[in-house]
Order: sequence, then C-alpha cells, then structure tokens
Amino acid sequence: MWRPYGLSRYGLPCHPQLRYDELFSSWLLRLAWANRLKVHSLCVTLAGNQAAVWNRDIDRQLPIWLQYELEKLTGVPASRIEGAGLEGIASALNGHIPNKNGFETWLLPLGIWHRKRRRFGVQYCPLCFYSESGQYVRRAWRLGFYTECEHHRVLLRDRCHLCGAPFMYFRAELGHRERIDGASMCACFKCGAALYQAPAERFDWPQLEHALVVRTLLFMKDFGWAAIQNQVFPQSASLFGVLRQFIAIMSSDGPYGQLYDAVAEQIWLDGYRVLSQRGLIYELRGVEERHRLFGMAVWLMMDWPHRFRGALHASGVGCYSMVQGFRIDPPDWYAAEYKFHLMRSKNMRGKAVC
Repeated sequence: MWRPYGLSRYGLPCHPQLRYDELFSSWLLRLAWANRLKVHSLCVTLAGNQAAVWNRDIDRQLPIWLQYELEKLTGVPASRIEGAGLEGIASALNGHIPNKNGFETWLLPLGIWHRKRRRFGVQYCPLCFYSESGQYVRRAWRLGFYTECEHHRVLLRDRCHLCGAPFMYFRAELGHRERIDGASMCACFKCGAALYQAPAERFDWPQLEHALVVRTLLFMKDFGWAAIQNQVFPQSASLFGVLRQFIAIMSSDGPYGQLYDAVAEQIWLDGYRVLSQRGLIYELRGVEERHRLFGMAVWLMMDWPHRFRGALHASGVGCYSMVQGFRIDPPDWYAAEYKFHLMRSKNMRGKAVC
C-alpha cells in the first residue's frame, strides 16, 4: 500500500497526545502536521479516496473504524479518541444520544457545504491562541452557551476580526499546496489574519453573584451534574433542558417574548439591549447575544422558584409557555412548579367568574 512520507508500517513517528478538552478534528490536524503530512494525505491513507472526512461534521460523526485505525498509528486509546468527539458532552447536556446529522440543542451548526462552512459553528479565544501551548481547538468552543473563556474571562469570537470569515482551522493549508511548515490554526484561512490579535472583549454582569453562577456553570459543562447556589442537579440535562426552555420563551417572537423585557429590566436597571431578532434559534445567534440570553436564563433559576414567579407575573406570560415545545420530559421539580402556576391560574379564573 502506498504510504506518504512520514508514515511507517506500524505507526506514525510523531504522535502528539490529546490536550485538555481538545476537539478530535483539532488533534487530527496536529497529528498530520507533526508528521509533515498534508491533512488530506493522512485522511486518504486512513480512509481511502471515497471516504468522507472533511465534508461532514467529523466531530459529531466520528466512526468507530477511524478510532481504531488511529489507535494503531498513535497508541492513543480508542476510548480517549472517542471522548474527543462531541457525542459524550452533548449526551450529558441533553440527556439522550445526539443526532449525528441535523440540528442538535446546544451544539453550534457548521452549515457544511462540501468542505466549506457557511455558519459560524466554531468559536475561539484570542488569548488562548496567544500562547503556543494553547493553539488548539477545544470541544467547549462548539457549545452554544459556552461564550466566555473560563481561563481568561473574555468573550469568545466566532469569525475573523478583519474579514468576517468563519473560523475554519482545517483549511489552513488552502492555497499552499507544497508547503507543510507554517500551517497554523491561529490564522484566518481567507485573509491570513492572526486570530490571536483579535480584540479581547469582556462582558460584565451588574451583580457579582450572578456572574459567578454563570461562570461556574460554564466550568461544569461536562461534569454530568450541575449546581446553582444551593441547588444540586444530579443530572445536568434536567437543568440545561429548563435553561434552554427559558431561552426559547425569552427569544420568542410572540407574546411570550415579554419575559425577556421583564428579566432585563431587573438585571440592568439603567437600560438594556433588545434582541437583534425575535424568533431566531439560539444556536444561530451571535456570541454576545447568546451569552446574554444564557445568563438571563440562569438568573431566573437563582433563588428558585421565587425569582421566576416574580418575573412570570411581571411579564404577564401564561404558564403554558413553561412546557410548550419542551424538548424532553420536564424534570419533577419543574413539572411541580408548572402545576402550581396552572392551579393558581384556574383559581383566578374561577374567582373572576364568581
């Protein structure tokens, strides 16, 4: 079998280890570059010319055979390679095995068209890229609610700061057919701008306690459990399912969207920013807007259920919004709160009739 330069019979001479929270496709690129191989050459050797690698979301559709082939070539256990994909973290957040194709809650869509990405489905932190040890793509950067770097406390970016192109790190070799050295994930594939030079912007919440709770949840993204103040959720999917429902209500283009205004008025007493577009899916919004909506949903969960009850009453939103379109079975504590509002609504209608 033909083997490109650098590929031996029993394995690759260089096999860099997976870094903390590294995304599979990021590791695959570093693996090829460390062995002075073109990424396409390595993929053809592993999968053949007919196998699709970069014209699909390989991090969501990581085939088992590819895991074992890479295990033979690198010595990295297949189980660890599988963990670099998105299935595990998406399962923990959503409570079910995620779809390999199409839309999935919390995962940013790529908008794949051949090898191009038409949506801004991968984020990055310019300060992480500034250090050489941090020049790789994290799994968390594919999550819609993960909008602030947990190390540098700055908002992530999802496009080039100069030309506005999506962050397509795997196309770093584009236009350099013969060159292997010098390929970098930290450069825009379109204009060549250094992404670590992008402006680092911060988002300050008015209340320190609120900011700490939001940042703690970002850190607990793949724990399998979560906590807000003194509330502990053994299954993080129950909490994140409710947070996603709150976001859907606040960003609704109908009367339910009044909840956004009621919450924003409580958080920002001196005025607040309105949404750029009502009714838009959360995962398709910009970084700052996703950050704001997630933090507002977390604010509703603090001091549960008193803060939520006050906001619901102030907005005039009906209790049916709590369960309408809920993607999973509501957790028991949330279903009990819904029944409370349902009974109170019926009692109020009964008194009005009398």
